[in-house]
Amino acid sequence: QNDFTQTLIDQSANGTLAREGLAYPTFYTDTDELLRQRITLSVQSARRAGAGLWSVDRTHAGFAWQDLEGLCERQLILPKLFRRLAQYFVETEGKLADFDAWVRAEAQRDDRLLLPSGEIVTLSRTDDGPDLLGVLVGSEGTLGIAVRISVRVLRAPETVRTLLAAFETTDAAGDAVSHIVAAGVLPSALEIMDALTLEAVEAAVAPGYPAGAGAVLIVELDGAAAQVAADSSSVEQLCREQGAFELRVAESAEERARIWRGRKSSFASMGRISRSYYVQDGVVPRTRLPEVLRRISALGDEHGLRIASVFHAGDGNLHPLVLYDDDVAGEAERAEKLATAILDVCIDVGGSLTGEHG
Repeated sequence: QNDFTQTLIDQSANGTLAREGLAYPTFYTDTDELLRQRITLSVQSARRAGAGLWSVDRTHAGFAWQDLEGLCERQLILPKLFRRLAQYFVETEGKLADFDAWVRAEAQRDDRLLLPSGEIVTLSRTDDGPDLLGVLVGSEGTLGIAVRISVRVLRAPETVRTLLAAFETTDAAGDAVSHIVAAGVLPSALEIMDALTLEAVEAAVAPGYPAGAGAVLIVELDGAAAQVAADSSSVEQLCREQGAFELRVAESAEERARIWRGRKSSFASMGRISRSYYVQDGVVPRTRLPEVLRRISALGDEHGLRIASVFHAGDGNLHPLVLYDDDVAGEAERAEKLATAILDVCIDVGGSLTGEHG
């Protein structure tokens, strides 16, 4: 999955930037151990599902290709583009456009893009006409592969605090999110996983989330130490008021990684409870989250399929994973119909079809 590619980039780029006290905003970056674990999970899931995995000559593989199999789980790419990309790696001796300088502290962001035709073009935020760079980002590798990315960087936050709150229901977790945002607290991450997702990640990576939770909320705060401390206190109080029966605060990098382990492994972990899944990317108003989750659950019952929910709760971006079995006649078709019905619900409450994945 290109999620892994992003993580590899994040690790290298932010590792370099950190030496200058800089960073660029990103969804929580995996530790090396967690990344390897997630890649292994995806390979196992793909093999169980009978997916074909690529292999390449790793002599010129360079940075990312050592874990290629894990990047390719259930994902299609144009063969011509893949061959051209492999050739590009050989021509640049595996450096991927001087990877050590991959992220540059430039005010203007741009991407150098490798097209399926083999042509290399550059797209920029300053280009006239339609936002083609936005189209590229939303396409997630289906229109081409970025071989150079320039991003804007910020000063690294003074401190980061990660909290986990366990609730009996997703309704309660969603209400907590609404209250946190209404209170003026602006976390860098607000993530929810439901009970079915928790079942999968516990079986796969054993993050040790609170037993009996119907949902967990992960909250990450960063910035000035005094502000983070005040916001953390507010978040804890608001979560308790909305029914959190257990709260954890990471006291070390290891504890922070453990809290994030299940969330970052959630998609790959689905292989532990289902042969296949169909994921959506709808967006709904935060205040409608509990209602939408109830309607999605009812749709699952109506179509006779399970749905695991993972979502960026802070912006109402849902990732319902419709679980099905390709070997059971008609299930794939039912999954597609259910996934479409979920998007209809998102539109019905004033949301949109997609939040981040184009």
